[in-house]
Amino acid sequence: MERSILKYGCTDPIITWNGYIIDGHNRYEICSRNNVHFNVMEAPAIKDELEIKMWIIKRQFGRRNLTVFQKAELALKLEEVESERAKIRKIKNLKIGDKSPVSPDLGQRENEEQQGKALEIAAKKAGVGAETVRNVKKILEQADDELKEDVKANKVSTDKAFIAFKDCKSR
Repeated sequence: MERSILKYGCTDPIITWNGYIIDGHNRYEICSRNNVHFNVMEAPAIKDELEIKMWIIKRQFGRRNLTVFQKAELALKLEEVESERAKIRKIKNLKIGDKSPVSPDLGQRENEEQQGKALEIAAKKAGVGAETVRNVKKILEQADDELKEDVKANKVSTDKAFIAFKDCKSR
């Protein structure tokens, strides 16, 4: 990227929101260090931090050559945003003074259902299967560092990494 910027200049604007760079951190650093002119553009009509997160993740999906693992990692980030948005929608839909009894178990089940739906939505937007995203989540949370690094470096496929992870867990 640096060679390209030094040769052709900074062709893409640095995108900001409320004074914070949300796209172009590396371009900004390279241009600043090398005294290369760059343009700044305010992000289009984004209301809040959840929309910013969604916007950033969607931009990442547009990158070329993402591995299945990278797409699933982005889907996990998107799942968090989708879950938060669902909670906000639910709060907005609650009626003031609603006295309907809700058991703690029901609340837990609803939360798990929302998380499941959020994961399905995120996986679909990422272009990977929900089961792949679940497997990547397990790898990230529980696999040893060597396996994580191998799958992140695309030395081993996500499927093979998950099989290796399951084999290690069953021993």
